[in-house]
Amino acid sequence: MKNTINHFVSPLLILGSLLILGNTFPSHAKAGMVSINNTPETTTPAIVTPLENKIDSEQEPLLSAGWTIDLPVHSEKYSETSYAYKQCTWWVYNRAQEFGIHFSTAMGNGGDWQNNLAYEITTTPQLHSAVSFSPGQIVGGQWQADPTYGHVAFVEAIHPDGSILISQSGTGFSSLCNYQVLTATEAAQLHYVIGK
Repeated sequence: MKNTINHFVSPLLILGSLLILGNTFPSHAKAGMVSINNTPETTTPAIVTPLENKIDSEQEPLLSAGWTIDLPVHSEKYSETSYAYKQCTWWVYNRAQEFGIHFSTAMGNGGDWQNNLAYEITTTPQLHSAVSFSPGQIVGGQWQADPTYGHVAFVEAIHPDGSILISQSGTGFSSLCNYQVLTATEAAQLHYVIGK
């Protein structure tokens, strides 16, 4: 009986140790986002294959109160040959396609989109445009874009007060799609890339 218990305890101790170690890495260890206060993450990311993590309009994350989007998300149709699956660039490229808006498959990292001379770039929020965050730039006062690659998101809606709703993806998010509201002041500090 003692040997049987040890066989069961050892794997449990190992699993518990792995979970504890997995939770001690700071959030900047996860690609695409950095916590602005560098506190450790408290969740362990699930290992998910692309087909398991596809969302449709029924599984889509809830929007903030008072916000709507013009078209539901149909990520099951998103191309995985454009950009790497679940990267911010993959999300924006494919979300724009749903609106008939096109971006090149050679836009670079999220922070690079604002420097692409083939597209109109403005600091005035534009509906259904890409919004590009420079490496290390604070995103809505909540987290920091990757210090090397930056970030890019899609502008879903703009309120009359100048605040915007963005949709985004990235390996640092627990779900495939994430919505975030940026204030007018935050929105005015960003670069918007107008698709073709």
